[in-house]
Amino acid sequence: MLKVKPLEKVLEEHPEFKAQWNSNPNGGMKNPRFGSVDHVVVCREDETPIFDQYSITEQPGAVIVPWDDYAGMIRVGLITQERFIPGKIYIQAPMGFARANETELKASYRELLEETGLSADELVVLGRINPDTAFFRTDFPILGARFDKLEEIANPGGDGFIEKITKVSPYRFSDIRKLQEKGSLECGITSAALFLFGMYKPEFYKT
Repeated sequence: MLKVKPLEKVLEEHPEFKAQWNSNPNGGMKNPRFGSVDHVVVCREDETPIFDQYSITEQPGAVIVPWDDYAGMIRVGLITQERFIPGKIYIQAPMGFARANETELKASYRELLEETGLSADELVVLGRINPDTAFFRTDFPILGARFDKLEEIANPGGDGFIEKITKVSPYRFSDIRKLQEKGSLECGITSAALFLFGMYKPEFYKT
């Protein structure tokens, strides 16, 4: 399990470490790889201040729902991944940020291949979501990728050291319900992606 430590502590122990998040004059922070966090003030129409808060702008990215219609059952492919900030293992949809000068669509094909080992011929836009409209300025697309047959994939590739993806597995809707009942489906973005997929393929709810 990867560890998360305060920056000050790391700099004490490793003064050679260079932080990639840099402070902004407005009290926020910016990292070209991920986006920015800005300290803003919400004002009335006459511009008198009411309260301050943080506003988050993320780099472009995407979430992908790989799926199949095998033996009359629609299934979706989800990854099992360690997330080091919460320090927990999650079952979630493949997702990721675009690289420099990379479109959301190109990032989607790349992230799907890196995180699942699956190469899609075509991606369909299912919708767009904003993780939290109180704080996030940006939204991102949810895309679907159809395959003939999804199989469980162990060690799919990608950055195994950071991403810690251990497997990719197909799930029916009945499997998703069991995950939810056990508290094993905690990723809000994945829940939103599955909802949009169900709107796209209502037959999913019958599997």
